[in-house]
Amino acid sequence: LQGIKNVGSAAVEEILHSRKQGGDFLGFVDFIERVDLRKVNRKTIETLIRSGAFRKAEQSYNQATMLHNLEALCHSIGKNQGEKSASLFADFSEEVAVQVEVEEVEELSESRILEDELELLGIYVSGHPLECYRKQYQRSSSLRLDQIERADKTVSLIAMVRDKRIISTKQGKTMAMLELEDFYGSIGAVIFPKALEQTLASGVSYLDFLEENSCIGLRASLEKKTGRPAQLLVEELFPIEEAPLKANAELHLYLQVEAGAPLLRGENAAENFRSLLYEHSGSSPVVLHVLAPSTADSSVEYVLEASPSIGVSPSPALEQSLMQSDWLALQKVEFV
Repeated sequence: LQGIKNVGSAAVEEILHSRKQGGDFLGFVDFIERVDLRKVNRKTIETLIRSGAFRKAEQSYNQATMLHNLEALCHSIGKNQGEKSASLFADFSEEVAVQVEVEEVEELSESRILEDELELLGIYVSGHPLECYRKQYQRSSSLRLDQIERADKTVSLIAMVRDKRIISTKQGKTMAMLELEDFYGSIGAVIFPKALEQTLASGVSYLDFLEENSCIGLRASLEKKTGRPAQLLVEELFPIEEAPLKANAELHLYLQVEAGAPLLRGENAAENFRSLLYEHSGSSPVVLHVLAPSTADSSVEYVLEASPSIGVSPSPALEQSLMQSDWLALQKVEFV
């Protein structure tokens, strides 16, 4: 508990004492009613809420509801505790009932919850800001930030901007220093003035596009110098949905066939398929996953790797063309 920012030792001792005396806390309200609010004050309870300490309690509310009701509950329950302590005739073995009403409100955004976890715990617990972009990350990132030593010199990456500093050079030009983070680690990045002067396809400048805690796509050179941490020299930026696919991505095609039905549909299907792959020719392997019925109630998957001569160059255009084709029993396309 003391590892949580703003939670002191006196508060921790009171929490442990109250739990030992009365058993596990049932939830947010039960906690406030049982701890001594002179030792565990409102600020400490707010910190516990924001760090997720009550999230798995038996009698739980969402974090926004707890924060919304915290001040009123601390006031009414704290007043009751004070009156009880001041009374010369109070029966301390007897519970003093306090009328508690909790007004429920809509939960905080996922990004706000994650920001609070990082601020108070130093790590993400309930998720990661990149989680909703995991598919794009797998398709576009050629670099994992815990495997920098194995990376090529030119890399593509989906990452979150953890920190941003804008610097003026001696020539009066503007450059940017970034701290980037993915699911596995972090790395520093530099955008020199010439690169920073570029704009996105939408016309938005790179400088305006970069925001702290935003998620971006980029292409960069990886700089590794002896005795210094590796860093990225950013060449291009992209909105995540427009980030190019990583150059070495394998094309995986998932096909579902019914008993007795052909894998390819139509007399020109094989030629259409071959022509499309040649149109997007490259070095990335093509892998077919064919799910076919083996019995009345079960299926078997056959995995077939195409000849190296039928490699492709991964791109959203290729993916779109495959998904729109009506001559393949295609269920899903993945670049891995």
